[in-house]
Amino acid sequence: MLRSFFKDGFDRGEKATHIVDPEKREEHLKRLAGAGINVQQAMDTGQLELRPWREAYLRGDRFDQDAAVALIEEILQSGAAAGYALTRLVDIWNGRCSINQA
Repeated sequence: MLRSFFKDGFDRGEKATHIVDPEKREEHLKRLAGAGINVQQAMDTGQLELRPWREAYLRGDRFDQDAAVALIEEILQSGAAAGYALTRLVDIWNGRCSINQA
């Protein structure tokens, strides 16, 4: 189900930012490619951005709620500033997935 959600966003030309466990990065990229997404092209054009979850949520090895919220807002706003009609922010952490759109 998520594969079709991802593919639909790329087909519509939407920005995608995925926050992933660095140890699962390559596996995640293979799943995207398996869904028919040209991963390298999407990354080269900036349509796809991958961020490691540790850099997204931790400051000094501790979760920082304010920094996490600020980062999410920045990601969603930067997509609009870059001309994307919608940004899909996907957080895949410990096998769980959360999705935000703006």
